[in-house]
Amino acid sequence: MERDDRSLWPSPKFLSIIPSPFWCRHWRGRRFSSSHSIVSDIFPAEQRATALSIYSLGVYGGILVGTVGGAYLVEYFDWRTAFIVVGLPGVFLALLVRLVIKEPPRGMAESRPDAEPPKFIYALKFLWERKSFRHLSLACALHAFVTYGIGNFMPLFLGRVHDMPILDIGWYYGLVAGIAGLSGTLFGGWSADFMVKKTKNKNWYIWIPFVSTIIAIPFALNTFLLMPNGYITVYSYFIPTFFGGWYLAPCLAANHFLVGIRMRAMASAILLFVLNLIGLGFGPMLTGFVSDFLTPEFGNDGLRYALSLTILINFWCAFHYYCCLKTIKQDFDRAPA
Repeated sequence: MERDDRSLWPSPKFLSIIPSPFWCRHWRGRRFSSSHSIVSDIFPAEQRATALSIYSLGVYGGILVGTVGGAYLVEYFDWRTAFIVVGLPGVFLALLVRLVIKEPPRGMAESRPDAEPPKFIYALKFLWERKSFRHLSLACALHAFVTYGIGNFMPLFLGRVHDMPILDIGWYYGLVAGIAGLSGTLFGGWSADFMVKKTKNKNWYIWIPFVSTIIAIPFALNTFLLMPNGYITVYSYFIPTFFGGWYLAPCLAANHFLVGIRMRAMASAILLFVLNLIGLGFGPMLTGFVSDFLTPEFGNDGLRYALSLTILINFWCAFHYYCCLKTIKQDFDRAPA
C-alpha cells in the first residue's frame, strides 16, 4: 500500500526532524546579517545594491544545484542521503571562510571613522521610530511570504497537477527557477544602483521592488491557471521568478542607508527576522492550508488555486513599498554616521 506522508505528523520520525530546519535558519540568519555588513564596508555606496545582489546569488544558486541534484539523489538513493550530500560541503566552506577571509574595518569603502557599537535596545528603538523601516520590513516579509509559499509548492504542483516525473521536475524546474532567480537578483541590484546614480534619488531602491512586485502578478497567474502542461508551465514560471528576484538587494541596500556603519549588521538581522518570521514561517504553511481546504471541492486543482491566491499577496506587499516611499527620503537624510 502506498504510504500517506501526512501520517508522519504525529510520529516520532516527524518530530525528530523539526529541530534541523530551526538550527539551519538560526545559523543562516547570523551569517547573513554579518555578511551584509561586511559587503557594505567593502563596496562604496554607489555599488552597494549590486554587491549585495552578487552576494545574494547564493539563494537561487542553491535552488538550482539543490533541486537538480536533489532530484537525482532522491530518485536513486533516499532523502537522508540527499540532505547529507547537500549539507556536507557547507562544513568545508565554513572552514575555508574562517581561514581565508579577513574582516574589513567598519566603513572602509567610505573612509569613515569607526563608531561605538550601539546596544540592541537602542538599535531596535531607532529602527522602530523610522516609519519607512516598518513598511520596508513588512514589504520584504510579504514578498518572502509569496516567494516561499509558491516556491515550496511548485515541485508538488508540477507533479500533482501536471504529472511531471520527479527527475524532470528537478531538472527543468531547478534550472528555470535557479537561472531566473539568479538573473533577477543581479538585475535588481544593478538596476537600482544605475537609477540612483542617474537620478541622484535613492528612492529607486524602493521603486525597483515596488514595480517588480506588481509586474510579477499577471505572469504568475498565467503560469498557474492557463498553461496546458508541466513543461510549458515551467518555462512560463521564468518570468515571475525573474521579477520576484528584483527586490532583495535594493531593500538590503536601502536598509543600510537608514543606519550608521555600526548598526548595519543589526539592521539586517532585524529585517531578516521579520522577513523569515512572516515569509518562511507563514508562507508555505498558509499556502498548504489553503490547498488542503480547496482540495475536497476542486481535487488537484485546489493547489493551483492556492498558488494563485498566494501571488495576490503581492498587492499587499506593493502597498507597503508605496507607504515606504513616502518617508524614506527623510529617513535617509537623518541617518547617523
